[in-house]
Amino acid sequence: PLYGVAGSQRICWNGQSTSDTAKCMADGPVWYSDWGYNEPGKIHARLTFNPYFEWQTQVMLGVLNEAQ
Repeated sequence: PLYGVAGSQRICWNGQSTSDTAKCMADGPVWYSDWGYNEPGKIHARLTFNPYFEWQTQVMLGVLNEAQ
């Protein structure tokens, strides 16, 4: 895959410091998180997928179907 834990691409711009972003870009170990989530002492890369996508889609379809 292109993105995600086993992906060949990494999104390191996650609202963290410039030095942490550089460490992420250097292919060091990272923690995957959503935008802006940071913990001290951890280098973060951005999640590029929504693990709840299928569930979220079903909820939205249910809301839209009820509105008809």
